[in-house]
Amino acid sequence: MRFLLLFSALLAVSPLISQSTYTMSNNREYSHLIDRFEIMNGSPARKYWLYGGVHTSVKPLQRYEVGAMAEKLLGDSNRRYTKRDVFNLTYLLADNPDVQENEAVKGKPIVKYFYNYKAALYAFKAYEFSVFVNPVLNFTSGTEQVDGESRMIWQNTRGAEMRGQVGRRIGFYTYLTENQVKAPLYLADRTRAEGVFPGAGLTKPYKTDTNTFDFFEARGYVTFDITKLINFQFGHDRNFIGNGARSLVLSDFSKENLFLKIKTNVWRINYTNLFMQLNAFNTTLAKRDKRDKFMSFHHLSVNLGRRWNVGIFESIVFSRGDSATGNGRFDYNYLNPIIFYRAIEQSTGGVSSDNALLGFDVKFNATRSLSFYSQVILDELHIKQLRSNPGSWVNKFGVQAGMKYINAFTIPHLDIQLEANSVRPYTYQHFNTAQTYTNMGTPLAHPLGANFNEVLAIVRYQPANRINVTARAIYAKYGKDSAGRNFGGDVGKNYDTRYSDENNTIGQGVGNTLLWGELTASYMPAHNLFFDVRYIYRNVSSDIAAQSTTSSMLMVGMRLNFGLRGFEF
Repeated sequence: MRFLLLFSALLAVSPLISQSTYTMSNNREYSHLIDRFEIMNGSPARKYWLYGGVHTSVKPLQRYEVGAMAEKLLGDSNRRYTKRDVFNLTYLLADNPDVQENEAVKGKPIVKYFYNYKAALYAFKAYEFSVFVNPVLNFTSGTEQVDGESRMIWQNTRGAEMRGQVGRRIGFYTYLTENQVKAPLYLADRTRAEGVFPGAGLTKPYKTDTNTFDFFEARGYVTFDITKLINFQFGHDRNFIGNGARSLVLSDFSKENLFLKIKTNVWRINYTNLFMQLNAFNTTLAKRDKRDKFMSFHHLSVNLGRRWNVGIFESIVFSRGDSATGNGRFDYNYLNPIIFYRAIEQSTGGVSSDNALLGFDVKFNATRSLSFYSQVILDELHIKQLRSNPGSWVNKFGVQAGMKYINAFTIPHLDIQLEANSVRPYTYQHFNTAQTYTNMGTPLAHPLGANFNEVLAIVRYQPANRINVTARAIYAKYGKDSAGRNFGGDVGKNYDTRYSDENNTIGQGVGNTLLWGELTASYMPAHNLFFDVRYIYRNVSSDIAAQSTTSSMLMVGMRLNFGLRGFEF
């Protein structure tokens, strides 16, 4: 309610200016297209982007940013594109008819009222008002071979999404789906162990099958602009911070949450503030209580010159009051969007009991085909301890490094991404389990939590306009807890229960090695309608032989306005 009062007060003073909603969250292939054109054109700060450059490390992007980029690139007579590039740019342009009006976005109407725009089943546009409505469908079926035994797996998703604007300052978006998933065995096992389905939260069994889950997904928000440079977004959705396939600070892996986001673009600077309401659910609860905690997050991103982007960030997870009974409340000191949180903490009581995280990200577009990126998070770091006692538990941090190679080896539309991630034991944990770096029992950042090393490779190839092939490989070594012992991988645990103060190493505990291979071929016969064939191989070798497993999955499916999501862990 207090979030709503704050939002209403800000809305009342906002001037009449044009704005837009955001692209769909958790859509990796869509984000790849945008990254690809940014790299191909040399710089995030070139003339193709508004207000000094887009900042792709903060996702999702606003639709006007994507539409303006596509329109300007298509209209640039100095650039030579392949037919597949033109097709992809036209796709991005057509996907945003609410911010662009030209022939590329128009469809072939069915009985006059439907598909007047390629990207909308139904659309209505009038002076200072528009609405776009689409069905959301995903029907996937296949088989899973687990340690020599065969079983069926499938997903059934039906729903709708709607977006639009009222006047020149208010935008809105809503997404509603009903889902039934007969999950792969590894995903079902994790859901039962943690009590929540990754990305969906609490579920119920479908009929009497304990490996099949039934859940409802609802996302939605409103947006408005204070000025051309400042946008507010309030509602339920996911956010992603970083340039990699993974994020070490905030990913879209966990369930959507209530948030207020302030996005400010001035010159080459983007400043993002996120104030989030999270759920402190964990598997020790006797019932499905709602226990609130909160997160305040600042991210400052700057485009330096023509090729560099550098960002710094700081986040605090906190809860006030009795979070054990669900009475956690927001600390309004953290609403200050400018000063650093540690300064607030010192002014409100000295030593803080909140869970703080600092870090930075960097991206360097070295050439028009090669980009390097990195992300570093610091939960706690003692330089003297790191030098004299590198195994000390207090040195809690994570590092990401990666590269993107576009049109690799001069082969058009062959794109390669390589990435390495490493997070030390006990990172993200806190002595108050209501303030760990989780939401609804799942990590806010990497799906493996902490205490792991990972390398991954993604190869994408587009042999024709409407066909895309993606191969993905992951190799990870991580440590799991044994009975009654906290080795630092489960980010929802109390770090006071740690196994040791000294001699800690990445992968300690019950050692596990993950080998993941995936091949997906997708065909898009119409806008945002996809037919997929997907093969996944997953092998986990554990120090505990009974926990070792090998599985393979072969699936076919049809998607409409639904992003292909993976559970790669």
